[in-house]
Amino acid sequence: MRRVKGIAIVLLSVLTCFAWWEYLDIRIRSALAEEQTQFFDEMVQQGFQRKTGEEIAADIEAVRFYYPSGSKQRAGSHLDRMVERARTHAIRELEEQASRLKTLPKGL
Repeated sequence: MRRVKGIAIVLLSVLTCFAWWEYLDIRIRSALAEEQTQFFDEMVQQGFQRKTGEEIAADIEAVRFYYPSGSKQRAGSHLDRMVERARTHAIRELEEQASRLKTLPKGL
């Protein structure tokens, strides 16, 4: 009976450690996703203050290449898809701002 209790305690300890590790992993990845989407938002706000298409083009490139998909999030995960939607939205907003200025450089 003591052996069964010992095995049960070990199994519960392993499960608890696994659950804690998963919890920490999602907390860290959520914080990283927040930081990524905040950067995209800041770039869009900065884009609204830009005066030329070249400046906006630099912002678009910064958003495109800021931590590519799968670098901070697991590729294809819910958080990765959320970050990529925010990236796409930010690029679209910046392109619209550039088109309002009518000066978007060719190739973007």
